[in-house]
Amino acid sequence: MPTADSNPYAVTTGPDGSVWFSELTGTHRIGRITLAGQITEYNTEVNQIASLVAGPDSALWYVTSSGNSGVVGRMTTDGAFTSFSLGSSTDAYGLTAGPDGALWFGMTVQGQPKVGRITTGGDVTSFTVPVSAYEMTANPQISAITTGPDGALWFLFEGRAEGNDIPVVEKIGRVSLDGQFTLYPLGSELKGLVSIVAGSDGALWFTEYRTHKIGRMTTDGEVAEYDAGPNPFAITSAPDGTLWYTGGDNAVNRITLAPFGISAFYSPNLESALRQITAGPGNSLWFADQSSAAGGNHIGRISLDTPAMPIPQGLTAPQEWVRAASFSWQSLPGTNHYNVCRDGIMIDSTSQPSYTDTQAVVEGPHTYTVTAVDQFGQESWHARQIQIGVDNTAPSISNVAWTLNPIVAGDNTTLTADVADHGLGVVRPVQYRVDGGPAKPMTLSRGKWRAVFSSGLGSQTDLPNGNHAIEIVAGDSIGNVSVFTTQLVVGLPSPTNLAATSPTGLPVLTWQGVTNADHYDVYRDSILLGSTTSLVYSDNTANDGSHSYHVVAVDAFGSTGAASNTITVVVDKTGPAISALTWTSNPLSQGQPTQLSVAANDNLTNVASVEYTVDGNARQPLGYDAATNTWKAVLGANLAVNTYNIEVFVTDGVGNESVGVDVLAVYNATNGYVTGHAKVLPNATDTLPIARDASNNPAKVIVGFTNVKAATSTTPTSGSFDLSYVVKNNKDEFSISSTSVDWLVVPDSLHASILGHATLTVYNGGVQTTTANVSVRFDLTLGSAGSPDHLKIRIYDPGIDPSAAPHWVIDDDVLANGSHLMIRQ
Repeated sequence: MPTADSNPYAVTTGPDGSVWFSELTGTHRIGRITLAGQITEYNTEVNQIASLVAGPDSALWYVTSSGNSGVVGRMTTDGAFTSFSLGSSTDAYGLTAGPDGALWFGMTVQGQPKVGRITTGGDVTSFTVPVSAYEMTANPQISAITTGPDGALWFLFEGRAEGNDIPVVEKIGRVSLDGQFTLYPLGSELKGLVSIVAGSDGALWFTEYRTHKIGRMTTDGEVAEYDAGPNPFAITSAPDGTLWYTGGDNAVNRITLAPFGISAFYSPNLESALRQITAGPGNSLWFADQSSAAGGNHIGRISLDTPAMPIPQGLTAPQEWVRAASFSWQSLPGTNHYNVCRDGIMIDSTSQPSYTDTQAVVEGPHTYTVTAVDQFGQESWHARQIQIGVDNTAPSISNVAWTLNPIVAGDNTTLTADVADHGLGVVRPVQYRVDGGPAKPMTLSRGKWRAVFSSGLGSQTDLPNGNHAIEIVAGDSIGNVSVFTTQLVVGLPSPTNLAATSPTGLPVLTWQGVTNADHYDVYRDSILLGSTTSLVYSDNTANDGSHSYHVVAVDAFGSTGAASNTITVVVDKTGPAISALTWTSNPLSQGQPTQLSVAANDNLTNVASVEYTVDGNARQPLGYDAATNTWKAVLGANLAVNTYNIEVFVTDGVGNESVGVDVLAVYNATNGYVTGHAKVLPNATDTLPIARDASNNPAKVIVGFTNVKAATSTTPTSGSFDLSYVVKNNKDEFSISSTSVDWLVVPDSLHASILGHATLTVYNGGVQTTTANVSVRFDLTLGSAGSPDHLKIRIYDPGIDPSAAPHWVIDDDVLANGSHLMIRQ
């Protein structure tokens, strides 16, 4: 620059074909530089001209602030100045030539942000930017403005708190020619917006000084961002459609209009302080450099016509059509890296003289080229283009058909198919496979691929009865392969829709039949189970557990078809396992509740319900307690003094039921009681309750030998007894449990005797003693004609012959008052 420390800032191409620029310091001049580098400077009456553009009237226009007044200025190419004041308490920022033949700029009027418009005759109008009360506290202003691709004006809008250099409000705005505004927020991250320009791709591009990025916004407000190196500052569009910007790394950078972002770097001076940039004469980029270091403080130029790097040579590809494009070129000395372009758009960089395009691309022919870039970011022109076809799609197989299917003995059938590629590769001979066997060629006839199959002719090539998977395999010349599978049925086809129901735990099978079947063979676990001519089969012999079933059709000659679908059925004929019934209290003092608990499980179809009855009345549910894995119910609080037969019914998912039984005795403090149960297997399965009828006749004992007394019996043929009794008077208690029975005698319908061995627990005067293996004899007499029943229990010491005198005798022989049990030692 002729004037030292002039700090050139704004640059623009003037109407005379030269480059014009502003100087921020010294005499605040506007300068002109020709293509040959000759500089002329003009003194101005204002300072700090940060925006300078060529107007529609062949003059230069600028905005600045002078004192307390914003000014729009006009300068002819011969140095004549005209100023248009915007009034007091105004400032002006940013300037662009609008699409309507006027100049548009940003301004503030008493702190209120506006977009201004001035005609070449000096008529000024303005439109107020809609801002919130909070945004007004940040001193908002329009820092840059440009004409957008949609014919509207787009601007950078930001606000900074007083004395704060960091923006607190940042948006990109749009204003139509009639003053309608749209504002687009950019998120919470402070970006430091500096410059905005319309790109050749129909979008707006802007610099983010603080986040070190270049932003792109579509005209509907969608934003993308690209890493750009340190502190990108000013941005402009070049005649070839690329974008160029200056950066804090003292570089001028180029962007190709594709998602890849930055493609090359140019460093004009290692100690530069680059400011605005513009496309100018000589097919060049012109920029301002404010650095005062050696070589700085100048106007710079980058020619777009003469790259310093030579062009890569020998770009070739090994194949015309490929699944992934691969190509190479001759290595070029002095190259830092190569930029790879597909269809005119840069897609990647590589340090090697070869490249494979693994990115997803649209199938079809593509053009590829490369450029060389040196260590300073200087890029060559692209190498000669080559064309490579990308094909990732296998041939299509369609219109697959059989002349006959299914076939039986002696039949022939022909398989036909259409096979085509989409024109990028060449279809190689089509093949077929039978049941995964070796590939065999199909023949091409009248535009269709064909294969002939036969059955029952006795040759080795004949297909056996059954369902056969036939695969058609088609590939192209570059390795894409498609497979189509069809089915040929030889002999009887397979039954279909085999299903099963299990209404009683055993499976009932049903299926859909086939034509010409004489009967059906049913298989369980791959073993022939039986045959039927119907479409229903009941398996009554399956054991509990999981079983597989399938069905095969058989014709009148004994030939079998293919197997049906296989199903798995869980067979469950056994009721759930059930534990002994337990009580929190039994016998039970009258008026008190007790809790009944039982555990149950079924490992096949699970427990479906658990219910209980009292003396055979209506069933009631027990509730499940997950903590203890048991079912529970509370009862007894409303029961009178008596003995009650309690039955618990456990049902599984297919209706199998198991029963548990016990006796619940209810007593009071006045009367003693005898209670217990007897279960005889296999001769009887009912509980045999015995209890004193204290509520009606204290001297009467209820004996409930419902099944046992029906027939005279001696020692059981097999099985065992489960006997458990508790005997209690006012001070003593006897518990007889774990009884094994030696014999049972029922001589008639009124008498029964049982002899066995048990564990005896005695509470005598509050002292507990337990004796194992005592002999116990029960003698029962049922009263007749209204007379009471009688019970006598004899207990013998271990090892004492039961024919001798017992140690204890418990009976209800009638006493003087007939109101007490008698326990005699």
